[in-house]
Amino acid sequence: MIQSDGSLVAEMNRAGMALHYQLYALGSLIMLAELGEANGVDMYNTNHGAIERLVKFDLAALQDPAIIAKRTGVQQNTSAPYSGNDIGWAVPYVKRFPDAQLSALIANAAWVRFWQWGGAPPEPEIPRPSRSAERAAFEANLQHTVNAAMAEQFPSNPSRSAAFLGEWCGQGIHGMRASIADSGPYLTLTNENGDASTGRVDEKGKIIAPGWQNVIGTLNPTGIQIDWSNGTYWERCDAASGNADSGPLDLSGRWFPQGDHSEPCMIREHSIDLQIECAQLATTTGRIDGPTHFTIKWGAQFIGATITADRNHIHWDDQTYWTRSTLYESASK
Repeated sequence: MIQSDGSLVAEMNRAGMALHYQLYALGSLIMLAELGEANGVDMYNTNHGAIERLVKFDLAALQDPAIIAKRTGVQQNTSAPYSGNDIGWAVPYVKRFPDAQLSALIANAAWVRFWQWGGAPPEPEIPRPSRSAERAAFEANLQHTVNAAMAEQFPSNPSRSAAFLGEWCGQGIHGMRASIADSGPYLTLTNENGDASTGRVDEKGKIIAPGWQNVIGTLNPTGIQIDWSNGTYWERCDAASGNADSGPLDLSGRWFPQGDHSEPCMIREHSIDLQIECAQLATTTGRIDGPTHFTIKWGAQFIGATITADRNHIHWDDQTYWTRSTLYESASK
């Protein structure tokens, strides 16, 4: 789909977002190519070096967005200085193919993390497709094997797991239903996308989901919220219904972008004015402009954010998130 000049037809039809989507597609392609290199599949040379053509086209457009504006007839929404959402793909690329211009863009970026690959997951199929008798027998046998292995390795402890059982709402949103059920020797966790994992509660009272890359959930003292180690959270659905206002924002303190503890940020709240300092980003300011909303300025752009009812999660309008430095410390601390 990469043309001889390095452009992508569908992405060039995105009007003012054409450059953004060119870069967005490039991020996933380079990740696939890097995975290919690790598995003996040379994707960088596929279609006469198509990825290299796309890189060169996008790099030229980053240096001069007018290149795309002339073709689309619309000024591009993406502008310098560029960050990880635009050039995160360049970090592994320049290690394999050194390029002075790309290295300069990386050096001038406020951050280079790139976290979203290929958009949101597809909606689950409801109802699920019917299974053949052979498939059903296979799944039943597999389930029996898993049950036996889990029962042997992780003896059931109902007193620990009882607090996690029941229906939950992903991100506190009623339309994103999740659940945790007692399946005898283990727990069955089903997330808001319909994906399931076995689970167990460890000796520290935290729930672990092996089927979801061993993500760990911490139950808050009131028992109405689970904070997951990947930065997401579940809330009891009956509690989520009354979350419109939980008092002052109380933003002051340390926060971690994308839940990454290596890149802390500090927010200082003075009435409705905010000061934000990040280890990897520049210092900036912001202002509270709603009961659960505030806006900050990064460079020439204004970015809005909403804080959750528990005051431990910030969801940004650019689809990133921050979490508190520590969750559920004991009252004596």
